[in-house]
Amino acid sequence: WYHPDGVDPMWDIPEIPEFNDAETYTEMVTRIFDIVAPWQDLAENGADPAHFRYVHNTEEVPVVEKYEVEGPRYWMRSSQKFPTPQGIVDGRIDVDGYGPGFSVIRFSGIVDTYLMGCNTPIDENHCEMRFSFCVRKLGDDQLNSTVGDAFVEEVSRQAREAKPIWENKAYIARPA
Repeated sequence: WYHPDGVDPMWDIPEIPEFNDAETYTEMVTRIFDIVAPWQDLAENGADPAHFRYVHNTEEVPVVEKYEVEGPRYWMRSSQKFPTPQGIVDGRIDVDGYGPGFSVIRFSGIVDTYLMGCNTPIDENHCEMRFSFCVRKLGDDQLNSTVGDAFVEEVSRQAREAKPIWENKAYIARPA
């Protein structure tokens, strides 16, 4: 928690039950990315679904069905077409955010995957972005590993793909 005036936290971070459900979900896998960019830029990325098409080469721009903000919390519900080696799969990307540094992203369509995104400022222009994943078990350990690992790697690849954009874009304190 950081507040420029030293104020105590104003909201709680929820427990995400799926990360503690070993019967239904795989063991958590974490990827850590060192990003040389202001914390705000990472937070704003979640409000830009169009970037999936143009940065990550998805089939089309996700359809945002709902985007709501209430205090420090926000919700985005969207449908997405995911490219796969077997063709296009209809899916969803649903986000619950808590302040600028914590989000829970639920991917569905290919394999149900939970991503806990934790962005921590290190200093004014440097952040640690931590992605922790759990994947719904598919009933077979080999299948869990093959499909789940591939999905985690794809999301991680997309984060690595975005890194040079964050690290080279112009900072705008109050974007549109």
